[in-house]
Parts: sequence; structure tokens; C-alpha cells
Amino acid sequence: GGETFGQDRGIYFSSPSKNIFCVFYPEQLPDSRYRTPYVDAYIRCDILQFSPTLKEVPYQSQEDINIFGKCTVSQMKAFIIEDRATHTKSYCPTDVPAPEQFVLEYGKNFSRGGLMCNSQMNGMTCQNSQGHGFFLSRNLQKLF
Repeated sequence: GGETFGQDRGIYFSSPSKNIFCVFYPEQLPDSRYRTPYVDAYIRCDILQFSPTLKEVPYQSQEDINIFGKCTVSQMKAFIIEDRATHTKSYCPTDVPAPEQFVLEYGKNFSRGGLMCNSQMNGMTCQNSQGHGFFLSRNLQKLF
């Protein structure tokens, strides 16, 4: 308890190489006083330097395009997986990830709110409990 509404409750972490920065946000329930919509728990990871390997920009709903904008695969460096999602959302952010609170060492997992990231020397894998998510590295980006 004791948390104020709207406080940034994100948990920030990075890969040991500092090329991938991630943030976990917990589920946020609606608050009628502030007209807050329901937001599923999610993990967002941004990769700073990479050679794009995705052949096309993944499907974006019109809502996603309104929020995140249209972008090319070479600009597409941010990836979001939500707890209940069936696909990864990706976009080209204009903001920069916040400094990490900790480094997720190689071989370690971060697990919270139905979501999990695993850090390996060859890249970062994040997924939800249904097995949907993404893998990010300099040489390969995969959505599943």
C-alpha cells in the first residue's frame, strides 16, 4: 500500500551488453475517477543497435498506429508483449528507455505478472504464459 496513483511503478532492466533495455509494468485496473482504462501487465524492450531481420512490420491495429505511428523495420526497435496478448506489438519509439535498475545477467530470468524474460549471451527472449513474445539481438529479431 501507500502508493500514489500514477506513480511510475515500472521495473527497468538491461542486458549486460547495455544494447537492450526493458521495462515491466504491472496490470493497472480501471480508475473511474481518473478515467484510466484497463492496462494489461506488459514488458517493453528497446534494442539500440541492430541489423533488421524482420521482413515486414508486424500487424498493427489502427489504434496501435494512432498511438505508436507507422514505421519501417529499420526504425522498429521497441517491442511489447502483454500478459494476455496473442502477438507482439512493435513500434518506433521517440522516447529513450529509462536507466536500468539492474542488469539481467546472462543465464538469468526476470519473471513477473505472467511474463518472463531470459537473458542469454546471444540475446534477450521475453514471452507471456501462452508462449507469445519476442527474441532480440543485434543480428536477429524474431516474434512468436
